[in-house]
Amino acid sequence: IQLYDSTGNQLWQKALIGNKVKDIIAIEKLTKNDYLVITLGKGWYILNLPSKQIRAIKPSGVFENILRTNLSTFPNNIQRIDDSTIFITTSANVFKCIFKNGFLKFAQPLLPSFDNTSNSINCFIYTSDKTLWAATSIGIIYRLEKNKSLHTLHIPENYLVRSFAEDAFHNIWIGTDKGLCIYISVGQILKQVT
Repeated sequence: IQLYDSTGNQLWQKALIGNKVKDIIAIEKLTKNDYLVITLGKGWYILNLPSKQIRAIKPSGVFENILRTNLSTFPNNIQRIDDSTIFITTSANVFKCIFKNGFLKFAQPLLPSFDNTSNSINCFIYTSDKTLWAATSIGIIYRLEKNKSLHTLHIPENYLVRSFAEDAFHNIWIGTDKGLCIYISVGQILKQVT
């Protein structure tokens, strides 16, 4: 890990290297000095800037059985909700995680458990209308509304979903491995771009 200021000047003379902290796919600020670091298949860590120390997040047995932090696979699958709440996805689910003083205090899956491993979650977005959209590697989209109503949608031809974005009109743009699908916020396809 290397640290730069907002103008691109190197702040650390030497990069911070951790034996297990490789293949970083997301970083999120937790406190003034602590950052959450998510790696590709190697777990979650806390980086403390002043001490330049990285420590593994060791969720209790209950949290780790639910979270499965080693199953983080796609980049930037993290979205801050408020000062202490962050939504994070692993291939198992999308999780509501509460952090306090640089420690994970609570974790809860937001979608029902799925028995089929082909339903692994690739990416998600929590939209301005408080709807959670989560997508799988086989083109299934789960739409969880704020009233907890769950809807299942299918990407045309079941393409792998890689990313989500919400535009100013609250349309949901879904990036797949074969183009874009644009949905209106209620889950109806508006347009497909190949």
